[in-house]
Amino acid sequence: MKRTPSRRARVARRAVAKARVAPAPGASRARVALALDSCTASERALLSLLLTERLTVSEAAEALERAPRDVTRAYARLLTELRRTVRGVALRAAPATMPDDLEPRRAS
Repeated sequence: MKRTPSRRARVARRAVAKARVAPAPGASRARVALALDSCTASERALLSLLLTERLTVSEAAEALERAPRDVTRAYARLLTELRRTVRGVALRAAPATMPDDLEPRRAS
């Protein structure tokens, strides 16, 4: 008697098969470009400092004149939103919490 694979095994097999299918050439780049176009200027600055310039969170926070905790949270939220956009889930309705103004804060 032949045993039927479990539902979990069938779902896993389908997921693996889907993962093996490569996207159309240029489709991934287009989705990444679309996701980056939805970013604000300050979010792009944050990505540039952390990913391109390879600054630490502390150094990026100092350059953006923000608290390191705020930079870490904004970066994590931004990466999550970019991943969702690239996967095609949905574009965000409102901008992330990083404000567009990069005016210096006064020390008190």
